[in-house]
Amino acid sequence: MRKLLPLTIVLALTACAPALLSPRVERDGDAVVVTVVANAPAYAVTLSVLNVTSDDERCVALGPDEAPTDIGCILGDLSEGSTTTVTAVPTGPVACVAFGFSDPDLSPTSYRPYPCSAGQEGQGR
Repeated sequence: MRKLLPLTIVLALTACAPALLSPRVERDGDAVVVTVVANAPAYAVTLSVLNVTSDDERCVALGPDEAPTDIGCILGDLSEGSTTTVTAVPTGPVACVAFGFSDPDLSPTSYRPYPCSAGQEGQGR
């Protein structure tokens, strides 16, 4: 039983730790704005947004050449407390996920997905 106590404490503390990234989707007129907040230093951050188009220079269109439907964005390294946004035009129900490393050495075990939460009227058209 004593051997399990340290493991239990580590797991409890890890579960209470804030997420590295807090991405959020919000409606802004005919557009949606994806805001990514770094709660701690985050490295090689990327963003995948489904059912949108965007002319943001950090993003590329994904999907069929004749009708791309999604975007992938390279946001880079984000310092603790920094915020970055991507504005897009929805073509259907919007979903997104930010990805990032918590380790500056880009250790594979520090890579995690962070699903977007929806703000007011954040989803879709």
